[in-house]
Amino acid sequence: KRVKSYLDYGAFTPIQAAAEEILFRGYLLQATAAVTRSRVAILAVNAALFAAVHGINPEALANPLPALFGFAMWGGGLAWIALRDRGLELVVGAHVANNLVSFAVAGYLRLPFDARGDHYEPLVHYASSIAILLILAAIVALRPRRD
Repeated sequence: KRVKSYLDYGAFTPIQAAAEEILFRGYLLQATAAVTRSRVAILAVNAALFAAVHGINPEALANPLPALFGFAMWGGGLAWIALRDRGLELVVGAHVANNLVSFAVAGYLRLPFDARGDHYEPLVHYASSIAILLILAAIVALRPRRD
């Protein structure tokens, strides 16, 4: 029996990332914005919900505080990008890129079914996530704002 690699499951990453972005940066972000106009509150709620849902990921179970902090940072950053850009295209692409980089760097072998949380390196994950967020922030800042 052939062992499947993460490349065998790579086709599912865009679907999973797009679904999360539609839920978090689409529906939940808009629902929060209907309750408050405070950007800080909108970003905080989105970041907290995103981190909470990812609390069952292998890396969060193995190393809860750093992983949840990373998920909250990532969720808040993508929420800011979505608000600033007024769309989901960039955040979906960023989410796909981040997951593929994280899978490769963190040493996941047969995603998404047996991710090895014991190999989670928070600093490496933060560095790749922050780099992707900074690239997106530059893209959003340099292109004309959508109305």
